[in-house]
Amino acid sequence: KSLRVEPHCTFRGLPSKHHMATGATRAGPAKRPAAGRPAAGRPAVRRRPAAAKSVAVHRRPASASAATPKRAVIVASGSGRARKGEDEQSQKRLSSKIIAAPSKLPRIDVDTFAVEAERFGFDASSYLTHGFTVLQQPMLSDEELVEATAVARRVRFGGSNGEFVFLRHQANEDKRTLFALLYRYLPLLNQMFGGGVRLPFSDKAPYSHHNQVQVAIKQPGFEGYDQLANMYCSDVGHIDQPLQRQVPGRKAHNFSASFGIVLNGATSDRDDAGNLFVAPGTHMQFADKFQRLDGDPLWYPKIARHYFDRMPRMQAVRARPGQAILMHHQTIHGVAPNNSDQDRVHLYFRLTACGRPAGRINSYPEAMRDPTLETPLLRSLAAKQQ
Repeated sequence: KSLRVEPHCTFRGLPSKHHMATGATRAGPAKRPAAGRPAAGRPAVRRRPAAAKSVAVHRRPASASAATPKRAVIVASGSGRARKGEDEQSQKRLSSKIIAAPSKLPRIDVDTFAVEAERFGFDASSYLTHGFTVLQQPMLSDEELVEATAVARRVRFGGSNGEFVFLRHQANEDKRTLFALLYRYLPLLNQMFGGGVRLPFSDKAPYSHHNQVQVAIKQPGFEGYDQLANMYCSDVGHIDQPLQRQVPGRKAHNFSASFGIVLNGATSDRDDAGNLFVAPGTHMQFADKFQRLDGDPLWYPKIARHYFDRMPRMQAVRARPGQAILMHHQTIHGVAPNNSDQDRVHLYFRLTACGRPAGRINSYPEAMRDPTLETPLLRSLAAKQQ
């Protein structure tokens, strides 16, 4: 039971379908004394008759009630750091196991959502109002951050053609490791999107949103979308659109949300370290504009200038390594210059809710007009947290 409230545990071997659905980790049973040898400090226990053997197998000795099974992988709440034990070394290795889809999702309700939100540090009111939020509780240990950053660099600079990396059958271990990081957050995302998100390799279409990850490394000297003084105006920002769809005035495509894992950088205490910049509330402002259109929402490169009379103000998102950023698809955003001496390394997953109706997987105009359509429990959670 104690393991199931810590689903950000490092995967041990191939995760089961139950593991992927609930976040539970596999843990071996407590070690028992060898046959005929009593446990230290305890009298010998008489063997039960064969008919009752199954009952005896599941009964833990009293001496083990206060001890943690040695094979269990436990992480300290919030920090994601392994406790000392024989599995501490395994905590330093990231899993590259990818499971396309769990056979059964966990219970979806506001109480379960509230539990996961507290554990991940998710502020529902912030996301609902501003269109983005930072998950305050880090889900990666220091060792895992070092490994994930090294993997991201190898993938990005080891032959990848640009920031977007696609998952195919020939994907190497490093690529699969980056995609597998998303599974740490499924207990929250399943609740958030009322039934889960489309997972990597749930089909074999590499250019679909769920089969790609953006390895966004902004090195020192990166110029950003504009100089820092101009980054606070949303005219320099955009909302994401597939490359082949980036035609002014064309019907907009949309996914549900962008999910960024912060691996490295100095963005926690300054605005000019390659920070993500966002225009708070623009997801709702766009929805208001889209509701008044006669047809489907259309995409433009300078989309704020096209739809708004006054330019919304942008702000820097400050997040430290180990944290994650969740942003609604139609929140205007951009990237600032990196004037620090560190690489800014983020991984961005484009999430699409599983509940989209047929024919609306790539473009869901109804969700553009109602930003809470794909997050049915969000308002209830915001009220509960308050």
